Amino acid sequence: MNWSVFLIVVLLNSLLCSLQYLVERIDKTKGRIVPRHSIIPGTDQKFLYWEDFYTQTYGDFFGLVWIMNGFAHLLIKGQITSLEWFIFIFFTLVSIFIFLYSNLKSGHKPDWGYPSQGRISWGGITHLPYFGSLFAMSILCLINIFSGEIRGVLLWTTLSGGFIYIITIIVDIKLGHFDSIKNYK
Repeated sequence: MNWSVFLIVVLLNSLLCSLQYLVERIDKTKGRIVPRHSIIPGTDQKFLYWEDFYTQTYGDFFGLVWIMNGFAHLLIKGQITSLEWFIFIFFTLVSIFIFLYSNLKSGHKPDWGYPSQGRISWGGITHLPYFGSLFAMSILCLINIFSGEIRGVLLWTTLSGGFIYIITIIVDIKLGHFDSIKNYK
């Protein structure tokens, strides 16, 4: 594993995550999203910001950075085939569409990225390409793990990144961060 590549990936990932956070701050300042932890009308649920989701703070910074690193190493070594680029584009677009659809439909609990039913914020827009491309990078890393192209330290760091991200998903689920809107009856 090339540690210089990893440092560049850390910088890039940090910039992409910071951009989402910065745009969330701008959305808040401009009044496009309600204050953090406000109670969503008609519920007892809190309005969550980017920094409230473990998947976006710990998962993105400490998990997905290792997956991005695995992908970057494949890219630099020229090991991504034409078919894999097609797979990358396909999964990026499909995952963006599914994520967008599931967050815009009725029943979705409003948050920093989708502040009301059927509406996306600028922060949510900045999150979509990050989400889609990292999902696709994960798929390509898995393909290359099974084909043996990712091995050694790179294999274990990439797998560790996936494990960290899965843990953050479980934590967010347990804390109710991904729950649907629960209106009073």
